[in-house]
Amino acid sequence: MTPRYLPGRSTIGEAHRGARQHVPLEEYKKNLERMVNRVKAAGCGNTLLITPPPVCNESRMKFLHKNCPSSANNSAADRSLEVSGQYADACVTVSKELGVPSLNLWSSFQTQPAWNAELLQDGLHFSPSGSGFLFSRLIAAIDQEFPCMRVGALQLDFPLHGDINPNSPQESIDDHLGRYYTGRREAPE
Repeated sequence: MTPRYLPGRSTIGEAHRGARQHVPLEEYKKNLERMVNRVKAAGCGNTLLITPPPVCNESRMKFLHKNCPSSANNSAADRSLEVSGQYADACVTVSKELGVPSLNLWSSFQTQPAWNAELLQDGLHFSPSGSGFLFSRLIAAIDQEFPCMRVGALQLDFPLHGDINPNSPQESIDDHLGRYYTGRREAPE
């Protein structure tokens, strides 16, 4: 499974002081295409594209004015909801063109009440709640798009901590590996 996520860093406005981070929209799309095609060529067919999150303009401006005094003269934030939405749309378009699923984080964030205050810490970067939200959406997308990769469907390479006999850990591991590899392939030496 290869989740591909190019965060909001690419969506910076060209006119701002951080323009060195700016990636033009068409180049962003081509980069996504190249990454997906390279991963597919390497034999990994399970790819999930994740859109950039939304940007909260007001929170971003407050953060910049407080923490980046040189940006206080700018009338617009370095990133915006509108521009991040264009990159999110491009990501979804590329996923459809290449036949891979996508997780539209830009849209799903905005379905949450107070998303701008709860899920983002400075209008751009995830808060702890935002990271948790991404995790829950990622797990849901894996469950839907790649059912064979659900957490419950995967076999453990090693026993759970509680299943290891503290007096004979190697025996516990060997026993687990014997069950795991039975009928599938030989256990490693």
